[in-house]
Amino acid sequence: MIISGRISEVKTTWYFYALVNPLNGDEFYVGITCEPKSRLKQHINLAQSITLKQYASSYYIRALLFQGVKPEMRIIETMEATNYSPDCLRPACREKELIRQYKKEGKAWTNDVRIH
Repeated sequence: MIISGRISEVKTTWYFYALVNPLNGDEFYVGITCEPKSRLKQHINLAQSITLKQYASSYYIRALLFQGVKPEMRIIETMEATNYSPDCLRPACREKELIRQYKKEGKAWTNDVRIH
């Protein structure tokens, strides 16, 4: 948004989430979004239209769908950030930290895994 020739500060709420298998509680993916409901739908839609090159999370979600269940989204934490650097970089940095943390705990094992 531009006001009087100046760029105004825009605050955004970021949601850090884990995708969870409702059958066993497995937190198999960690991500970030501004719109949790839409993002969960995107994950499900992507899993339903799997192409040759996809992430492991899509295959995992597809397997859940074949069992008649959908993944759940658990909000881990939230963060407010503005559109100004370096503040705008904080959400992405925090997401990477959470992925590392979850992987150390044996969770989020589908992050960054591609199936060819």
